[in-house]
Amino acid sequence: MIEQSKQGPFRKQQQYLHLLVDDLVKILEVQITQQFTKLRSHIDQFGSTINQFRKEREEQLKNTALVSGTLNLPKARSPTSSPSSSKNEKNE
Repeated sequence: MIEQSKQGPFRKQQQYLHLLVDDLVKILEVQITQQFTKLRSHIDQFGSTINQFRKEREEQLKNTALVSGTLNLPKARSPTSSPSSSKNEKNE
C-alpha cells in the first residue's frame, strides 16, 4: 500500500509534466511556423529585388550597347546580308 500511495502523486506529477511539455511543444510549433513564414517572405522579397536588379542591369547593358553601336540585333540586319540563311528558312 505504501508503494501505491507513492505512485499516485508521482503519476499526477508525471501527467502534469507531460501537459507542460505538450503546451511547450505547441507554443514552439507556432513560433517556428511564424519564423519560417517570415523567412519565406524575406526570401521572396530578396528574389524580387534580385530580379529587378537583373532587369535594370540588362536594360543598362542594352542601352549602352545601342549607344556604342555594338549590339547586333537580328531585326537590324539587312535581308541581303545573308541570302543563304533566308533559303534555309524557306526550305524548313
